[in-house]
Amino acid sequence: MGTRPPRKHHLRILTVSDIIDNALIQKIEDKTLGQVDLIFSCGDLSPEYISMLKGRVDAPLYYVKGNHDIRYRPDNTMGCENIHGRVITVGSLNILGLEGSMWYNGGPNQYTESDMKKIIFVGAKVETPIIDQLYALDEIQEVHSVHGNIDILAKMTLKRDFLVSDAETIAEFVDDNIRPIEGIDRTQTLIPGISKVKPLFNA
Repeated sequence: MGTRPPRKHHLRILTVSDIIDNALIQKIEDKTLGQVDLIFSCGDLSPEYISMLKGRVDAPLYYVKGNHDIRYRPDNTMGCENIHGRVITVGSLNILGLEGSMWYNGGPNQYTESDMKKIIFVGAKVETPIIDQLYALDEIQEVHSVHGNIDILAKMTLKRDFLVSDAETIAEFVDDNIRPIEGIDRTQTLIPGISKVKPLFNA
């Protein structure tokens, strides 16, 4: 059985990271760089630098942050798109963005191997189908993708028999309807105690 030849995507990609290349800047200023279809910034460059590249090179710019990037904000990366934890498709090419470095001292944008596996195998591939399956359940009122120690937050309202406790009703629903969903590793149930809810402001 023969080996499948590599697929040709016919894209000219400019990839940058870590250092500012003065020769590259000179080519951009002299307009001798040639055609660029995509720009990837792979981390440890200032937001001002990648914004400059986006402004001077007529191509979309996608980036992930490095472990030294702490100043990135939407207002200083105008026109640039953060693809951390996402799969994007450009033409015939699929790209998965992963930011930062291996964890070594707990600084920003550092990840353990377990963290990265979670991002790759849950966040980038199956989070959206899980959200869709949860939202399809009649008892689920809201579903949110969130950042932190959990990935998905769902709010549900259940009816129970007066002879059955809240805990039993919730446990039965979670065991029968939520835990069987492929991609869910574990669940945590939070029952509100004291609550205060502000009324919605009229538009």
